[in-house]
Amino acid sequence: MIGIHVFFSFIKKGAHETMSSDESNKMLINKNQIMPIYIIEREVPGVEKLKGRDRQAAAQKSVRALRDIGPEIQWVHSYVSNDKTHCVYVSDNEDLIIDHAKRSGFPANKITKIEYLLNPVDAEG
Repeated sequence: MIGIHVFFSFIKKGAHETMSSDESNKMLINKNQIMPIYIIEREVPGVEKLKGRDRQAAAQKSVRALRDIGPEIQWVHSYVSNDKTHCVYVSDNEDLIIDHAKRSGFPANKITKIEYLLNPVDAEG
């Protein structure tokens, strides 16, 4: 069976970094220090209906709050569903996520620290 290689790409202070799936449980982002991964569940009524400029404005509001806090917290991406978002962040700690929620105005209804990432590559042994 041909091996599957999964790569995680992200931005590190203007430089593009790539990680193999073997390194996926570690995000070397802030000054080459390992930062934990978090999933933040946000209850945002009607979020799935945002279009164009409204969607962009919401993302910009979040990014501004992140810039104000500093590189110790970074937004990777979000999954949007009915009245909720599930956002993937890397952060030095949970307090920074709470600070971001306060600054951005987006709730952090549930914060879950990820212990490890499991994917199809792990099935190959």
